[in-house]
Amino acid sequence: MRSMSFSANSARGPFFVNGLPFGAMDAIKDAYGATVQIKDLPRDGLNLTLKINLSKLPANQDQRQSFLVKIASVREVVLGAPLRVILKHLASRTVAPDIDPLVALVHRPRELFFLVPKVTAYYKHG
Repeated sequence: MRSMSFSANSARGPFFVNGLPFGAMDAIKDAYGATVQIKDLPRDGLNLTLKINLSKLPANQDQRQSFLVKIASVREVVLGAPLRVILKHLASRTVAPDIDPLVALVHRPRELFFLVPKVTAYYKHG
């Protein structure tokens, strides 16, 4: 199992769902499929525990190594989830209906970016 720590201050507020950044649970499922399961959600902003099914790792040594490196980058997957959700919706020219109008993106502990997702349509008369 792999456990990932979040600072207690960063795991609170409207930008987090079940102690994780908005969209993180879906991002983990999309990135790792059935090989990785969320074992325990963060409690009191402390840890996210993932269960890795080693029998589902690729048999090919290079693919296995690549997947293990991907698992090691779980912090990127989790913290980048809100931006992924926003960009996915903006690509389809929609705004995610269940997301706060002001989104905090964690850059480093105690360093946030704030983003306002917005769809603008331009029409040319002519």
